[in-house]
Amino acid sequence: MSGATSDVDKLTNVLNRLLKEHAPAKRMPENALRDIEPACALLVYSFLLWESTPKHAAAGIKQLGDSIIDLNDLRVAMPAEIVEITSMRDGLALERTERLRATLNDIYRREHIVTLARLESISKREVRDYLDGLEGMPSFVAARMTLLGFGGHAVPLDARLKKMLTSEGVFQSGTPMGEAESWLERQIRATDAVDIALLLEGWRNKDRQPTPKKDAEEPQGSTIQRDGPSKKDA
Repeated sequence: MSGATSDVDKLTNVLNRLLKEHAPAKRMPENALRDIEPACALLVYSFLLWESTPKHAAAGIKQLGDSIIDLNDLRVAMPAEIVEITSMRDGLALERTERLRATLNDIYRREHIVTLARLESISKREVRDYLDGLEGMPSFVAARMTLLGFGGHAVPLDARLKKMLTSEGVFQSGTPMGEAESWLERQIRATDAVDIALLLEGWRNKDRQPTPKKDAEEPQGSTIQRDGPSKKDA
């Protein structure tokens, strides 16, 4: 990304300010889906956080934990049912649950059960490739899982966070999503990525505006039908 579309000094200023003003978010709310494989529980929470806030995602996953026995319940539930259970009714609520259900079913087709255990024995690059290739998977969720679930280098970015960073002058309006994510990964060292990602997630609670549906990314390779072209790189 050229200097004309990004500003590392403004990114540094934002992060320094957030360190003083905001507490970092948690990887997962305490006791959330505690009877489910930890990596899969993190996957579900990361989906709920996509284009949302930690506050709403935490409330949603608590509702799920009170309502489902295992991930097969979630895998076979209708998206509208999941929306009702989580009480997340923003403009992307139905799409979020459609994508979550599609991803869980793709994992089931590949592994014959809903598990991500195989990812523990492959390289970090293979982990990201596996996650990116799952049906319905947003790159935000794949990046968050790579970073927080499997120790790879990634910086989770979605349209909501990109808009917040754009308002701070870090990106220019119209910077492609994939370009912005790659730039952040180059600026943020692997040793700092977890702390910075969770700090940025804590900042999300300040943002009270819903992400317009048209601004959300469209995961590459998804067969979930949406109006208009793919927005993976929007």
